[in-house]
Amino acid sequence: MKKLDKKNVENIIALTPMQEIMLFDHLKDPESERYFEQVSLNVTGNIMANHFQKAWDYIVKNNEMLRTVFRWKGIKNPVQIILKQHPVHVKFHNIIKKKTRAQTQFLDDIKKEDRDKKFNLIEVPLRITFCQTKLREGYLIMSYHHILYDGWSNTIILKEFLQVYHQLVKGLEIVRCTKNKFQEYVVWLQQQDKEEQKSYWREYLAGIQANKFEDSFSMIDKAQIGNMGEYQFLIQDSLTNEMNDFVKKHKVTFASILYAAWGILIQRYCDRRDVSFGTTISGRTPFVEGIDDIVGLFINTVPMRIK
Repeated sequence: MKKLDKKNVENIIALTPMQEIMLFDHLKDPESERYFEQVSLNVTGNIMANHFQKAWDYIVKNNEMLRTVFRWKGIKNPVQIILKQHPVHVKFHNIIKKKTRAQTQFLDDIKKEDRDKKFNLIEVPLRITFCQTKLREGYLIMSYHHILYDGWSNTIILKEFLQVYHQLVKGLEIVRCTKNKFQEYVVWLQQQDKEEQKSYWREYLAGIQANKFEDSFSMIDKAQIGNMGEYQFLIQDSLTNEMNDFVKKHKVTFASILYAAWGILIQRYCDRRDVSFGTTISGRTPFVEGIDDIVGLFINTVPMRIK
C-alpha cells in the first residue's frame, strides 16, 4: 500500500454507511464495474489546454472529495483521507485530423480503455480526459468511482469548472467560492439517534418476507443475475400524456407511478401482495448548511414497501 506523506494530509474522516457498502463491494470484487462512473459530454468554445488544466486544478483544490483516498487495512474502521494537494493531470488527445467516423471510434476506444483500467481506492479514483475534435470543439470524459460523489455533484463540478475556465480565458482573477465541506455531513450522520432509526425501520418492515426472485426466474442462468445491463423502450406520447394528467389530478410525482408499477410487477412475479424494493434518495438534508453546493456522496438506498 502506498505510504502517504503526513505533511500532505488535510483531514481524516469516517466513511458514510453508503461509502462503507461501496468499499465492501469493491473489495469483494475489484474487477466489477458496478461503481465505475463515466460522464462524457461535448465542449464548444475557445479551448485552451493550459487554462483547461488550471481550471481543473482549482476545482480539485476547492472540492476536497476530489483529492480523497481510502484506507482500511490494519484499522478497525475504514477511513477516507483528504489530501492537501493532489493534482489531477488532464490527458489531452488532439484528433482534429481524423475523419468523423475515426473520431467516433477513437472516443469509444478511449472510454472503454478507461473503464478497463478500473480504480484503486488507495489512490484518488478520478481521471479526466479531453479529446479535441475541432478547433473550437472537444469531448470531455470524467471517470470516477461512485464512492467519491453522487450524480448531483457532477452539476456542481461542471458549473464551477466552466465559471473558472471562462474567468481564466478572459484574464480575470479567479473568485474562490467558499462552502461547507463533506465532513459536516459525516458529522451530522454520526450525531443521529441510531436506536430510534432502527426502531422506525423494524416497525416499517415488520412481518415482511424476502422477495424470492430466484423461484420466479428459475429459467434464467444464475451466472447472469447481477450483471449490469441496459434496456430501452419508447413510451408513446398518448400514454405519457395520460400519466401526466394522472399526476396532476392526484397530486403525486411521476416517480410514484413508476414505483407503483414496479411494486405490482414484483408482487405478480413473487405471488405476494406485500413486497419491498430499494429506492435511491438524494440524502441532501437541509440540516447541513449549504449542502446543495457540496461535492460528495449523499445518496442513500432505503426500502419501499407496497401492499
